[in-house]
Amino acid sequence: MDLEEYWQENKRFLAQVGIGFVVFLIGLGVVGATVGAKADEQAALVAGHKRDLGKAYFGRSERAEAQEDHDALVESALALREQVEFQPRAEFRGTPDQPQRIDTNHYLTVASRVRAQLMPLASRFNVEVDETLGLPEQSPTRTDEIERYLDALDVIERVVGAAIDERVVKVESIKVRLDPGLRGRKGVGTIERSRIVFEIHGSDLALQRLVAATQAANPQALVLDEVEMRRSRNDPGVVVLELGVLIARVTAPITEEEDAA
Repeated sequence: MDLEEYWQENKRFLAQVGIGFVVFLIGLGVVGATVGAKADEQAALVAGHKRDLGKAYFGRSERAEAQEDHDALVESALALREQVEFQPRAEFRGTPDQPQRIDTNHYLTVASRVRAQLMPLASRFNVEVDETLGLPEQSPTRTDEIERYLDALDVIERVVGAAIDERVVKVESIKVRLDPGLRGRKGVGTIERSRIVFEIHGSDLALQRLVAATQAANPQALVLDEVEMRRSRNDPGVVVLELGVLIARVTAPITEEEDAA
């Protein structure tokens, strides 16, 4: 069979194949022009982002501004810490220049001195004072607990001394509550909180003066988290003051240098 005869018999089929091939070529060109352009565009964007990642995002001025903000925040945090964190007096836990060895003997010595100073003074002015001073029956042995009870003794001496000066009727009870995180698995957190709660009976004026005395700088004002006054059920002429003093310690580091230390 020659080509002429083959063409005559299959020309319709061959024409359809030829048209399909042309359509395929046209479609391939359209796809290449659209999808290929999109792919090139996306590849260019990726390359541009890679170049941007290699550049410094912030310049010197931005870094200097960020450093100024950081220094200002650290200064503010340190100022707040100084106002909130309890600063014990030297006779209780020594000073940075003359640190005191913290042990049970020192605790007993300080506790005896505070009792020897407060109890006779209270008796002289007919002021009843909780003889336990809120201290545990068994002396603490752990160094961290000894430190906290020494801080509590500092607060107790100041508050009870002021109560005697104002001639209250009695200091009914004193309760020292250390932060439970000291013995807990999770720890004390960012701020350690120990509390001393006083129940004090006296005249309205005497108790108001006592609260004011706790805010005197000696060496710093005490942080009060509870001040509640009510009339005594047994004697309407006597006012009962529930006074809660917070002893705070900031345990989280504020500066990189402090963290490294």
